[in-house]
Amino acid sequence: VEDYFFDRDFSVIMASCDNDAPKNTKLINMLKKQNIRGLIQFPQPNTSEETLRLLEQENIFTVIMDDYVQTPNATKTYFNNRGGARIAVKHLIEQGHSRIGAIFPKTRKPYMQERFEGFS
Repeated sequence: VEDYFFDRDFSVIMASCDNDAPKNTKLINMLKKQNIRGLIQFPQPNTSEETLRLLEQENIFTVIMDDYVQTPNATKTYFNNRGGARIAVKHLIEQGHSRIGAIFPKTRKPYMQERFEGFS
C-alpha cells in the first residue's frame, strides 16, 4: 500500500485505535485535520455508520478490510483466511515438519474461525 501511494506522491499514515471507541473517534478526527484523502481500516466494532457517512460527506474514501458486518458507505475487501492457513500448513509440511500447532485466541470473529478451519 505504501509503495503504491508513494509512487503517486501520497504519504501513508499508520495508526491503531486498539478497539477503543473514544480513541477511534479521536483518531479519525485527527486524520481529518491532516486533510487525508482515504482511509483503509480493519473493521472496528466501534466505527459507526454515522462516522462512515461523515467521512463520505467529507470526500474521504474508506476501504474496510474483512468487513463481515457489511458496513454501509464503505468499499470492502476480503482475505481468503481458510486458503491462507492451508497454504501455511502445506508449506510447513513440505519443509518436513510433522508436528504443527497453532494458537488461536478465544474469539467468535469470523475471520479467526476461517483460519482455524483452514489449519485443521
